Amino acid sequence: MGLFRPLSQTASTLARCAKPAVARLSTSAIRQGGAWSYRTSPAPPPSWCAKGAPAIMTFTWWWIFHGVLTEPAHIFGFWDNYPDPREWTDQQLGIPADDE
Repeated sequence: MGLFRPLSQTASTLARCAKPAVARLSTSAIRQGGAWSYRTSPAPPPSWCAKGAPAIMTFTWWWIFHGVLTEPAHIFGFWDNYPDPREWTDQQLGIPADDE
């Protein structure tokens, strides 16, 4: 028991000198997260956000539909005129001749 007495005295001294955990949490930085809305309706978004989001989505969907309607071959590949790979020769593929 005599071996643990200095260790327990050091631990009790450190415990008296240490700040409580509550003090460390109460000094944390305040975040700019907006209004707190527990069980209430949230704060309305800013007007630029309420007008900008539909404008961006309108442009995005216009871009998609314009691309599909004006150039459908990008989506549906059966309009592309790909060569038939069965008709390619060994010379076109870079395969050396079999001269054995």
